[in-house]
Formats: sequence, C-alpha cells, structure tokens
Amino acid sequence: MELAAHTAVVSGLAVLPLKPREKTPLTAHGCLDASRSHEQVTAWWTRHPDANIGVATGAPSGLFVVDVDGKEGEAALTTFGTLPATVSVHTSKGRHLYFALPDGVRLGNSARRLGPQLDTRGDGGYVVAPPSFHPSGHAYYYAPGHSPDDIDIAPLPDTIARALQTVTTPPRATPSPSVTIPKRADRSSLLKFRAWLRTVDCGLADGQGRNQTAYRIACRALECMPLHEVREFVSAWNTANRPPLSDAELTACINSAAGIRSTQAAA
Repeated sequence: MELAAHTAVVSGLAVLPLKPREKTPLTAHGCLDASRSHEQVTAWWTRHPDANIGVATGAPSGLFVVDVDGKEGEAALTTFGTLPATVSVHTSKGRHLYFALPDGVRLGNSARRLGPQLDTRGDGGYVVAPPSFHPSGHAYYYAPGHSPDDIDIAPLPDTIARALQTVTTPPRATPSPSVTIPKRADRSSLLKFRAWLRTVDCGLADGQGRNQTAYRIACRALECMPLHEVREFVSAWNTANRPPLSDAELTACINSAAGIRSTQAAA
C-alpha cells in the first residue's frame, strides 16, 4: 500500500491513510490532513502498513471525482454527452472518474444531484484509491489503460460543471424548529450561518463524507455561538444522514473543530 500511496503523490494527488478494508480515515481530521509529502506518507504507512489509501478531492490538488454506481448511474451519465478519457477506478459497485477542476472553479460534494446513482466528490471530500479493499473484500483497481501512469486526468466537462453550478435542490440541513437563537450569539452572524447551513449536503450515506461535513459545520458554527450550543445545529443536520453518525462520532467531530479553532486563534 505504501508504494501505491507514494505513486499517487508523484501523480500530484494528496493522500491519507484509511482503516484497513474500510473507508474511515486514520487521521484526526480526515481528508483535511491529506498530504503530498513523501515523508508523511512513509510515516503513516510505517505506522499502519495495511491501511487503505484515501485520495483527497477539491483544493489544493483540484481533483474532482464522479462516482458512478451500476447500470442506473451509467445511464444517467450518458445525459452529459461523450466524456473525455480520464483516470478511472473500478469500485465495488461501479467506477470513479477523475477530473481536474478548471482554474477558479470550486465544487463540493453531492449525492445524486447529477442524476440517479451519480455522486460527486470535491472540496471537503475524498475517495478510496487502488489497491485498497472495500469492506466487502472487493479490491479497487484502475481500469486497464486508465491509471495515472497511462493517461492524464482530463478537465471536468462543462456539461457536468454547469449542471452542478445551476441545479436547483430542495432546502437541506435546516436546524430543527426547537432550536432557538442563542442569546450570546450575534444575530446577524447566526442568520448568515443558518443560510449557509441550508447549502450543505445532508442525507449522506456511509463513505460520503459525513464526518468531514460535520466537522465543517462545527467549525462554521463555532464562529458565532458557544461550544455547548454547536451540537444542536450539527445534530439537526445529522438526523437526515443514512445512517446518522453516532453520538461518539459527532462529539469527536465537534471536539476536533473546537481544538483546531483554538490552535488557529493562538497562532
């Protein structure tokens, strides 16, 4: 695994170790800890030689991945026209298509916004990379002739970029009606936070960035409310996930966000 992780770094990708045969990061802050340092890769895989490999998407590498599941996903993908040849990974149920984001374009994660069984990974996301193993035992592998050694990562097609930038989706991740505005919070900042929260993906399944999204929400919430009230907002978002994160996982995400924020404030 370590050699494959080093190879990914040579290709310009940022990697992180995942639990063996799982999709869960072994690093404290998930994909936010992804690195393109060979020294860091050596340290991680020396400590965890059987770790799966995660590849971070979005900034700074500019990688964007379309996750295609099964025949339904392949059929939905045809609506975007003929796609350029690019790096392609076979997964347990379909394939991952790697694309390069155009300069100045930032896209996040999405679930089925492009169509049935089509998910995407951008800022704040990651994918499992070859030769890792799925929990089912399936090995991730590059399609013949479509590894980073064989082919360049193609630019993201305009048809997909436009669809993600213009698609209209129902409101998501709104706090529960029982949540009241904290008296100690600045009302203007809180209203901006709640508006931002409605743009955050919810209804996420296992492996779709639930932990990373919970962490992002907690970081943003800590800018306008006390720590003990952050959990209400993160919990309200979490109830729609499939399945929701456990209390322990949610607490870990919030505590991690609080720790990072304290470190940044002290710097």
